[in-house]
Amino acid sequence: MIKEEIEEEIKEETKEKEEIEEEIKEEKIKEEKRSKEEIKEIEEEIEEDEKEIQRKNKYRKNIKRDK
Repeated sequence: MIKEEIEEEIKEETKEKEEIEEEIKEEKIKEEKRSKEEIKEIEEEIEEDEKEIQRKNKYRKNIKRDK
């Protein structure tokens, strides 16, 4: 009887452990996705900034040329 109770308790704890591990895994995946999205946003901002800089430089060159 005691052996069966212990075995059942071990099964339950093992199941709980597996559920916790799965939750941790899912959270890691979510965090990775968030990180990738943040990186993508930053890259897009950099690209926009570079385009703006190029546009301003072109404008400055045109002004110098026209003088």
